[in-house]
Amino acid sequence: MTRKRLKEFYSLRKELALTERRLEACGENPQQMQRLREKVSELQAEVSAVEDFVESLESSILRQIITLRYIEGMTIEETGKYVGYGVSSVKKYCEKLFPDE
Repeated sequence: MTRKRLKEFYSLRKELALTERRLEACGENPQQMQRLREKVSELQAEVSAVEDFVESLESSILRQIITLRYIEGMTIEETGKYVGYGVSSVKKYCEKLFPDE
């Protein structure tokens, strides 16, 4: 898992919801329905992969920080306030997870 992939998660969920809505509204066009179904499946797989990664983290505080920061889309400041940590501590947790980025 990369930081970039996590950062895209919030947008991925929105794209998934939009694509599902488009699928419901597309009517009887079989080609469009198939294309949208494939896109929904692709997006669902990516969402599941990210969620599985977060759930696999051993540290409770790290799961919370990653969930708030990347899954819920909070800022570092909001995340720190929520978990009761300073901004620098939140950044350190993220850096530990992605040391090479």
